Amino acid sequence: MCYSSKMTEVPSRELRNNTRDLIMRANKGETIVITVDGIPMAELQPV
Repeated sequence: MCYSSKMTEVPSRELRNNTRDLIMRANKGETIVITVDGIPMAELQPV
Protein backbone atom coordinates (compact mmCIF):
# COMPACT_ATOMS: atom_id res chain seq x y z
CA MET A 1 0.00 0.00 0.00
CA CYS A 2 1.37 3.44 -0.91
CA TYR A 3 0.71 6.50 1.23
CA SER A 4 1.63 10.08 0.49
CA SER A 5 3.58 12.12 3.01
CA LYS A 6 0.46 14.20 3.66
CA MET A 7 -1.62 11.32 5.05
CA THR A 8 -2.47 11.41 8.74
CA GLU A 9 -4.30 8.89 10.90
CA VAL A 10 -6.67 10.18 13.58
CA PRO A 11 -9.01 8.30 15.90
CA SER A 12 -12.76 8.78 15.45
CA ARG A 13 -12.84 10.66 18.77
CA GLU A 14 -10.55 13.35 17.30
CA LEU A 15 -12.87 13.66 14.30
CA ARG A 16 -15.80 14.20 16.67
CA ASN A 17 -13.91 16.78 18.76
CA ASN A 18 -12.11 18.62 15.92
CA THR A 19 -14.30 18.21 12.84
CA ARG A 20 -13.85 21.76 11.51
CA ASP A 21 -10.07 21.69 11.91
CA LEU A 22 -9.80 18.33 10.13
CA ILE A 23 -12.02 19.55 7.28
CA MET A 24 -9.84 22.64 6.87
CA ARG A 25 -6.71 20.45 6.79
CA ALA A 26 -8.28 18.28 4.09
CA ASN A 27 -9.23 21.42 2.18
CA LYS A 28 -5.52 22.34 2.14
CA GLY A 29 -4.62 19.01 0.52
CA GLU A 30 -4.10 16.62 3.42
CA THR A 31 -5.65 13.15 3.42
CA ILE A 32 -6.85 12.08 6.86
CA VAL A 33 -7.53 8.44 7.69
CA ILE A 34 -10.16 7.99 10.40
CA THR A 35 -9.55 4.98 12.64
CA VAL A 36 -11.67 3.01 15.09
CA ASP A 37 -9.67 1.01 17.63
CA GLY A 38 -6.60 1.62 15.44
CA ILE A 39 -8.23 0.15 12.32
CA PRO A 40 -8.60 2.46 9.28
CA MET A 41 -12.30 2.96 8.51
CA ALA A 42 -12.61 6.05 6.30
CA GLU A 43 -10.66 8.79 4.54
CA LEU A 44 -11.27 12.51 4.61
CA GLN A 45 -9.64 14.02 1.53
CA PRO A 46 -9.86 17.10 -0.67
CA VAL A 47 -12.27 17.21 -3.59
